[in-house]
Amino acid sequence: MIKALILDFGGVIVRTEDYAPRYAWDHRLNLPPGSAERAVHGSDAWMQAQLGHLDDAAYWNAVAAALGLAPDLIPDFARDYFSGDRLNAELMDLVRDLRRRGLRTAILSNDRPQLAEKIRGLGVGPLFDAIVISSHLGVMKPDRDAYDAVLAALDVAPGESVFVDDAPRNVEGARTVGMHAIHYRDNAGVRAALDRLLVEQGA
Repeated sequence: MIKALILDFGGVIVRTEDYAPRYAWDHRLNLPPGSAERAVHGSDAWMQAQLGHLDDAAYWNAVAAALGLAPDLIPDFARDYFSGDRLNAELMDLVRDLRRRGLRTAILSNDRPQLAEKIRGLGVGPLFDAIVISSHLGVMKPDRDAYDAVLAALDVAPGESVFVDDAPRNVEGARTVGMHAIHYRDNAGVRAALDRLLVEQGA
């Protein structure tokens, strides 16, 4: 029986729908398109921050150094960088529906500690019974310990859970642990896959 739904955050609960602000900074800094995104979400500093090895100031200083960005511009850059992100309201409606049906819900994300504050700011914290962030654990998906941590927080067995992530390797990691897993491409696909699972496994 399915007892819990576990969601990734970036790319699932919140998605980047407008990349123009990021490209504007690439242009402003005379860098190739995509440079800002690689510095923020594709660097060694990002990896270390997700593991809890870099604090917020050190992380943004590393991003600034990679981009040749003056330190006093970091707040403006960070604000603009995330300004194209949007909450997936349709998916949150699905979470509300499943909670009314008795399912437990959680977030499992590879991210910095500041994600918890962002979730509170979006007003969706009360929709989740547990929020598990890699920087608090010191391990990242698809490490088995990350999945074990969220399962323990929800007090469910792997086969009683469904995990949704936009990264194929994290989906495969969840399946290796014994969880049901769905690769997020769009809301309709997730809803259809969940409906099938809930019919097959019960809820």
